[in-house]
Amino acid sequence: MPRTLTCGLAAAALAASCLAATSPSTARADDRDLGRMSDYVKIATSDTSGQFVKNRWLVQVQGPSIAQGNTPASVGKAQKAVVTAAARAGVRIKGQRSFSRTFNGMAVTLDAKQVSKLMRVPGVTGIYPVVAVSRPVTEGGTTDPSMANAVGLSGAAIARDDLGFDGRGIKVGVIDSGIDIDHPDLGGSGTNGATAFPSARVKYGYDFVGDAYDAKIETSVPVPDAVPDDCGGHGTHVAGIVGADGDTTKQGVTGVAPKATFGAYRVFGCEGSTSSEIIMAAMERAEADGMDVVNMSLGADMMTWPDYPTAQASDAMARRGTVMVASAGNSGESGVFTSGAPSVGKDTLAVASFDNTHVTQRAIRLAANGKLYGYGSADASPLPPQSGSMPLVKLGEPGTPAAQGCEEYTEAQKALFDEGAAALVQRGTCTFYQKAINAQKAGATAVVLYNNAPGTLSPGLDGAEKITIPVVIVSQADGIELAAAQDARIEWTADTISSKDPAGGRISDFSSWGLAANLDLKPELGAPGGNIWSTYPLEKGAHRSMSGTSMAAPHTTGAVALLLQARPKLKGHPDQVRQLLMNTARHDALWSMAPDLGLVEPVIRQGAGMIQVDRAITTQQRVSPAKISLGEQRAKAVTTTLNLRNEAARPVVYELTHDSSIGTVGTSDPQFDLLDAQVDLPGRVVVPPRGSKKVKVSIQAPADAPNGYVYGGWIVARSATGATLNVPYQGMAGDYQRVDVLHADGSAAPCLGEIVDKKALCLDEQTGHSYTMAEGDQPVAVFRIEYPVETFQLMVHKANADGSKGELLGTALELEKEGRMVGDLGVAWDGTYQTTGSSPYVAKASAGDYVFEIRALRALGDPDVEADWQTWTSEAFAATFTGGEPAADAGRLNDPGMLRTARS
Repeated sequence: MPRTLTCGLAAAALAASCLAATSPSTARADDRDLGRMSDYVKIATSDTSGQFVKNRWLVQVQGPSIAQGNTPASVGKAQKAVVTAAARAGVRIKGQRSFSRTFNGMAVTLDAKQVSKLMRVPGVTGIYPVVAVSRPVTEGGTTDPSMANAVGLSGAAIARDDLGFDGRGIKVGVIDSGIDIDHPDLGGSGTNGATAFPSARVKYGYDFVGDAYDAKIETSVPVPDAVPDDCGGHGTHVAGIVGADGDTTKQGVTGVAPKATFGAYRVFGCEGSTSSEIIMAAMERAEADGMDVVNMSLGADMMTWPDYPTAQASDAMARRGTVMVASAGNSGESGVFTSGAPSVGKDTLAVASFDNTHVTQRAIRLAANGKLYGYGSADASPLPPQSGSMPLVKLGEPGTPAAQGCEEYTEAQKALFDEGAAALVQRGTCTFYQKAINAQKAGATAVVLYNNAPGTLSPGLDGAEKITIPVVIVSQADGIELAAAQDARIEWTADTISSKDPAGGRISDFSSWGLAANLDLKPELGAPGGNIWSTYPLEKGAHRSMSGTSMAAPHTTGAVALLLQARPKLKGHPDQVRQLLMNTARHDALWSMAPDLGLVEPVIRQGAGMIQVDRAITTQQRVSPAKISLGEQRAKAVTTTLNLRNEAARPVVYELTHDSSIGTVGTSDPQFDLLDAQVDLPGRVVVPPRGSKKVKVSIQAPADAPNGYVYGGWIVARSATGATLNVPYQGMAGDYQRVDVLHADGSAAPCLGEIVDKKALCLDEQTGHSYTMAEGDQPVAVFRIEYPVETFQLMVHKANADGSKGELLGTALELEKEGRMVGDLGVAWDGTYQTTGSSPYVAKASAGDYVFEIRALRALGDPDVEADWQTWTSEAFAATFTGGEPAADAGRLNDPGMLRTARS
């Protein structure tokens, strides 16, 4: 029986199955272009977006939140009125959690078939699904660069060590997996369980979940602990980047703002996911505790609409006076439009990741010659020892199937581990878990993996049986050396080894791309996030490396703390903090995909560029707006007024210039081009002392750009002293309501399909397809949402005698404010549909001939303008209903788990 897959936000389960369909991509050849993303990296095809929490909804109530100027009494009255009116309408709301400070609404438990009724209740302005937010996946965990190098990239070292700022007096909220309050680098005693909460550094916080909570498990419920301690590690690592204050002579960490005060708002258990509802509860608590800056190294990838409640709540806090910092996401190899909420919020700082410059790794020693080899350890395996030795058994020559350890070991191989030895295993063919479990079952006492390509990576070890032996990974070159050693024996050490990272200073390959669905420029800026050495729970080794925008966001958060300490008048003014950080950032990092070309990283991925917090602290000049989001540009130029302000006692003379950026067209495998926008600038500008000067800048899309081409660049004000101010701009050429949202290069979707070997496959375009409607023999609509859409509908029609579209029955699937998808998805229809009209209800079709119709309202489109909709109609198919009832868990339309809908 085919397995029903939960395919994230795009896979609302109003259907029996939701399955990924793989397809090849095709590259465009053009003498003028820079190639496609697939020419440089392997395109990711797995869906990283979140899934819905069954039966759980966020209901937005009419009226502002407290942070937006409302009163607690007024908010409470409005919410009570909705609950009363819902009950009068026959809608039973259970499990109510109220939000008031940052979002006027409630989280409720409700059957999906009652959502349409609730939407019609007076006072309800929107209904959104509660989303399960996965614990951020960190990349490149084999490398452990020093924070000392990271702070050199961002100017934090100068701000901290030369200018003397340390974040003292600034309250930093960390919404994450908690903080290890016992960690000595974070003000703890150094002994597990010996530090009282509140502690010397972690003075605020709350545990919303407990150790065992996982939002993706239906039966899991939060059981909060009294202390927001961290057993997962992510939050402690984030906190260390913000403000650890450790002894660096003993491998301790000094963070960006080592004297800042922490608030630990724990939303993740030891493992698994959290939910958007719990994240919003943490925001409410952080706002109530008066945090000056809040870090959110989390988010729902592909949730690019800033309307989603976590983004709304974050923006409300920013407007109230809290600087909100969020990671842009780690879906860089999935193409553009891959950032997610809350980072896409209008007033939320979205942070991209740059790789660090140097790498420091823990090391093993080859006994024969004493040479050290740096390694990284897998998070899901026991910590490697720091003493002792053992033989190292090579399974095969590098590059051979034997070397990869994917098959069960032979008896002869097992005999090699009788006296305790480590297995040397090459990456490739099968999963890291399969390699580790095979070695473990053979009697190996450790596994030393080595890469099959240059670069670093973090081995995932998810599997049914627990890995009980240490698993580490070394580089490709080091692995080949170890494989060539005769009678190799390794020694575990407490030593470290350092080297320069050749990709240092460039955007990390995992860092997500903008824009937001409404074409707002995202991310705003970047910080070091690739290969960062920071604190980790004591029971997990005390320190380790992680990579991700999760690490770049807290670097920025720490920089904000320094800036607020240095310039106290900025407190309560997040817009000015954003302005200074973006104005003074550097955007000269080479394009990470082809650095030899000498081109800089596109705006759509780095925003204003790498933060330079020392410059943000010392500058006496600024320019507003901090960024220019041009939106869609059909023909006419857009004129923006820039306001240059000078707080110095002397005038400043600026020369305004334009730095162009690489542009993109397409989403999942974007094409890169160098098409310059037409930018008219005033040239020389004199800004008077303690005064300002307004100038007009005109920007027009490249004349020869194809429709949907995302272009950009930076307006740069350079003074005679060498100081610069930067304003990034971004726009889309042509008409956003004419992009192709349903077709992708290399994909046959949309199409009528079927499920074969647990995959959704397209059928030949011909009539005569017939289904019994039993599970596994149902018509499958295979589709991909290639750009964000306002509305997506899968409609069911009766078929006319000639096979054309006939009478409309109703809707099998409807999505609102949906982000783009990664890869094709298949939704199997079980015969149920929701009728249209003022009082919709769930009905079941009878035997007959039918047609699917997909209707997608393009982003920012007008539902009353038919041309703004893109449609597709399938060939006719027969539903005989001769196969009996679908299985109880087949995911019918009236299954209350996954319907996503909203209204404004």
